[in-house]
Amino acid sequence: MPKLRSDLWPPTISGPEVVAPVTILREQAAMLGKKTNGLVLASVRTTTRDSLTRDEKTGLRALTRPGHDAGNGNEGFIHSFQLVVPALEDYTYTLFRVEHGIEFYPAEFHQPGRMGQRADSEEEFIDILREILSSDNTRRVIGSLIAQVETA
Repeated sequence: MPKLRSDLWPPTISGPEVVAPVTILREQAAMLGKKTNGLVLASVRTTTRDSLTRDEKTGLRALTRPGHDAGNGNEGFIHSFQLVVPALEDYTYTLFRVEHGIEFYPAEFHQPGRMGQRADSEEEFIDILREILSSDNTRRVIGSLIAQVETA
């Protein structure tokens, strides 16, 4: 049996100085319920690229702009920002997805019917997220969900 060498790891191992994209998404998701009096909630569902089916991977690649692959091969994470309506049997609508590799940036935002947007930093991530959350499309979707509850 070979002789055990000394510890080759650095004295401390810590995470990066930036906030994880999923943390920012969850913070924003937690705020929606207050704005809609609990009629529409938001949650963030996280999966890994390697847990996707072949069709899901193909669809995700189709959404990613050439040269902007946020993940390396099968590595990486996909965070789905979902709107949930408790009064409609927990109806769930995926507003957008964010994909990134093992490192947080670049991160790629994907919205149905729109070209992906790439964030290369936490600041860019927040700017894109602000744009999506305050967009006319987001307001229309949430307004439609609230109207659906009020007429049910």
